Amino acid sequence: MIDDKTKARFLKELTKNGNVFWACRHINIDRSTYYRWKHSDKNFSKTAGTAIRYGRENNSDIGEIALLSKAKTGDMVAIKYLLSHNSPRYKSKVADMSFTYKKDPSFFPPPPEEKNMPTKIKLEIVPGRKRDESALNLADNPDMSNQMPLQ
Repeated sequence: MIDDKTKARFLKELTKNGNVFWACRHINIDRSTYYRWKHSDKNFSKTAGTAIRYGRENNSDIGEIALLSKAKTGDMVAIKYLLSHNSPRYKSKVADMSFTYKKDPSFFPPPPEEKNMPTKIKLEIVPGRKRDESALNLADNPDMSNQMPLQ
């Protein structure tokens, strides 16, 4: 049987970090023991909830200290993060926008008319001529017969 001293040690560890798994491993008890205590003892359950909140606050403080240390050394990623999350001047403008999807066909313009577009263009390279003197074979495509050959 686990005594009240073990429960007190567990709650102390839980207050340090806010993580049940880590606190259980640190004092060598199984997680199922914690959940059994939590379900059978309302006072323990309430105290454990408070310990978890304090532990998470401690972790947040540790994270903030590390972030501030990085910013003090000139780490631009840390500096941008701090400014964008703590000053309205540096907040991202995109984050404040909201988007609504509407299926409205009048929103998109119709595709351009394609009735005069050729379906095939045959490029004929005549041997003996320079590359830039190539001409389109316009006889095979009557829609392009009024166009000048590319040079």
